[in-house]
Amino acid sequence: MSLILDFNEKEKEIFKNNIEKHQSLKPGGEGTCYVINDDTYKIYKEERDIENPICKDDLNLKSFLFPEEIYRCNNKIFSYKTPYIKNNEFKIPSFCNWKIPNIDKIKKALIPLIKDIYILSKNNIYAINLTWRNTLFNGENIYIIDTLDYEIVDEDQLEDNLKSLKNIITCLIANVNLAHEAYHVEISENDLKEYQNLHIYTKEILKQVQEEYKDKEVQKIKRSK
Repeated sequence: MSLILDFNEKEKEIFKNNIEKHQSLKPGGEGTCYVINDDTYKIYKEERDIENPICKDDLNLKSFLFPEEIYRCNNKIFSYKTPYIKNNEFKIPSFCNWKIPNIDKIKKALIPLIKDIYILSKNNIYAINLTWRNTLFNGENIYIIDTLDYEIVDEDQLEDNLKSLKNIITCLIANVNLAHEAYHVEISENDLKEYQNLHIYTKEILKQVQEEYKDKEVQKIKRSK
């Protein structure tokens, strides 16, 4: 069952004022994120009308940062809380001015991500914002943020969600190439080749995941009746 906390107008304004006193991250199109201890609070510019948002309690997947708490006023969502991920190596300056992410760790991190995408898809969840801008890598794990718009639909979403993953991999490879060719960031020929073959690698991992779940059920989403 989703953890949704309802506020009246006065409580909402007090909550927002307390959050906005803290460190803010770069504002996005939808709203601004604030960091408090190890949590991120996103406050929307315009309140959202979402009937059945998915929370961490509904489907606990390590790779997808579903909200741990959702804050609502008059049945409209104005904020939510997720864990804060530090040291995102997928920021463009990291590629151009620092170093290219370690390919072995990227490949290792893709395994649980692909598994979670499979589980998500088999629950008929369409990952609307599964894009490069919402993908973080902290050096060990890959995380997907901005999941509030994910929808439960009537059919398996594996094909569509895998297309989104393919676009993310394509963006990753493009940024590696840009860093290496335009900004002269060092990378070995072998690692560069491994990056170029990531699409093939993801297909191999998907086959392994499909084989793993051939004779067992995936984790099922919990929804309130």
